[in-house]
Amino acid sequence: MRDARRIQLGSGYATAVTDEGTGPAVVLVHGTPLDQRAWAGLEPLLRGHFRVVSYDLRGHGTARDCPPTGYPALSHDLIALLDRLGIDRAHLIGHSYGGQVVQTAALAYPERISALTLVCTRSSPVPAMEVAADQIARSDGNRAVTGTLSRWFSPAAIVANPPAVRYARSCITDIDEQVWANALRTIGVYDVAHRLGDIDAPVQLVAAEHDAISTPAIMRDMTDRLRHGRLDVLAGAWHMAPVESPERLAEILLRH
Repeated sequence: MRDARRIQLGSGYATAVTDEGTGPAVVLVHGTPLDQRAWAGLEPLLRGHFRVVSYDLRGHGTARDCPPTGYPALSHDLIALLDRLGIDRAHLIGHSYGGQVVQTAALAYPERISALTLVCTRSSPVPAMEVAADQIARSDGNRAVTGTLSRWFSPAAIVANPPAVRYARSCITDIDEQVWANALRTIGVYDVAHRLGDIDAPVQLVAAEHDAISTPAIMRDMTDRLRHGRLDVLAGAWHMAPVESPERLAEILLRH
């Protein structure tokens, strides 16, 4: 059972925070248009080893009414959360959009970061996101749902419609279209590849074999740019690996 409490982290930004377990602190940062429920399968697998924290980013989940913002402010929110919880340094785990939040935090606040795990994410621009953002901003809801799910899950999973697919579909339909479109535009122009060598903390990268955006080749390039990077590729997995395969992700995290 996830026990979340609401915390005020900034002007106009209050969010639900789950903070359970004991040991070194791990903070989970979800993708867009998801929310902290994306980690529901992973959290119990880590709590016997870590203090596990998750929360909703601005514009998402319980913080859907908070004004959206860019990566510098989102990384500041993350550090404000650490301050509120009395955490000096944390291992940050980010998926997709959340992976870019934690990269930004690691570059801006290196003294607060003990390690990073980057799951199905990028450090380089994705021009195609502008097209997707325009489609969503026009409120073409059916096309947005169908197209997005086809990038996130296998055709067989979409037909079977398991809980992971139903959860993702609900996030797509619930989020404000402009918030999601703005997040995708931010992803589209994100570019810190040339700065990855500045990150001194150990970085675990996790790619999914069938991820069409954060491909294994792209994440291999990220790994090669890091001082202390290592890459695992989840065979048969798609972009929603943390939601579909939390056991496999936990195995990688606990192995290292």
